[in-house]
Amino acid sequence: MPMAFIDKYDKGYLMSRISEIVSVPSHFSPSVINIIIGVFDCMISAVLLVRINPKLSLIVLAIIPLYVAVTVWYSRRMSASSVSVILRSAEAFVL
Repeated sequence: MPMAFIDKYDKGYLMSRISEIVSVPSHFSPSVINIIIGVFDCMISAVLLVRINPKLSLIVLAIIPLYVAVTVWYSRRMSASSVSVILRSAEAFVL
């Protein structure tokens, strides 16, 4: 900042503004920031894909629902498997 700005305002005002800037990151968790970055990354990637090769982008858009379905199915299967292992180990521990 130029010195004229600092001369215009008293130190208390500047310090309160600086403390506001420091508290901004505490309102946003890293996961929220990662989600926002991911959404922008996805949108930019889609635009670039359409501009580079429209046919390939249609193929990718057709494959995405299949990818999501397989991922959801696999994650549910892994969760059920994990719960089963935890229950078996708990039963073995009790006996």
